[in-house]
Amino acid sequence: MTLETTYYITQIFAVGLILASLVAIYIQQRKDHALARAETVRDLSKYARDFNLLLVTEPRVLESVRVCLKDYLSASAREQIDFLQFFQGAVHLAEQALFMEQDKLLPKSAFHKYCDILIAIVKTPGGREIWEQMKFAFTNQTRKYIDEQLGDTSNKIRPVWDIIPGLGLDPDKESTIDEHESPLSDE
Repeated sequence: MTLETTYYITQIFAVGLILASLVAIYIQQRKDHALARAETVRDLSKYARDFNLLLVTEPRVLESVRVCLKDYLSASAREQIDFLQFFQGAVHLAEQALFMEQDKLLPKSAFHKYCDILIAIVKTPGGREIWEQMKFAFTNQTRKYIDEQLGDTSNKIRPVWDIIPGLGLDPDKESTIDEHESPLSDE
C-alpha cells in the first residue's frame, strides 16, 4: 500500500466520520425538538387548566364573566375587573399558542383549540366590546389572526358556553335550573 492510497483511505474514513457526526447531530436535534414540543404542550395545558380553574374556584368571577359576556360596558366595575382578568388570560393563552405553533412546537389541533377559546369570547357582545377597546394592547400577530377569524363567515366556532363548560348555559336563554339549586347561589 502506497502513501497515496493510505491518504485516500484516511480521507474516506474522515468523510464517513463527518457524515456520521452530522447524522448524530440531526437525531439529537430531533429529540431535543420533540422534548421541547412536549414541554411546551404540557406548560400550555397547565396554564389552560389554571385559566379554567379560576372560573371553577371563584363563583363571583364566573358570574362576572357571564354578565360581561352579554354586556361588558353596562357591567359594574368589579364585574369588569373580573372579566378583564379572564379575558387577558384567554388572550395570553391564544398568543402563546400562536407563537408556539409558528415555531412548530404545538400541533395544529391544539393551536386551534386554544385560539378558539378567545375567538368564541370575542364573538359575544361583551367580548366584542372589550376586544375593540383592548386589541391594540396585544401583538400585531394576535390582532391580525383574531380579526381575520372574526371576519371569516365560514368559521364555525362553537359558542363560548359550549367551549368552556364552567360558563354553563347560554346566558341569553332562560335557565331551567331553579335559582336555589344553582351552584352559584350565595346561600
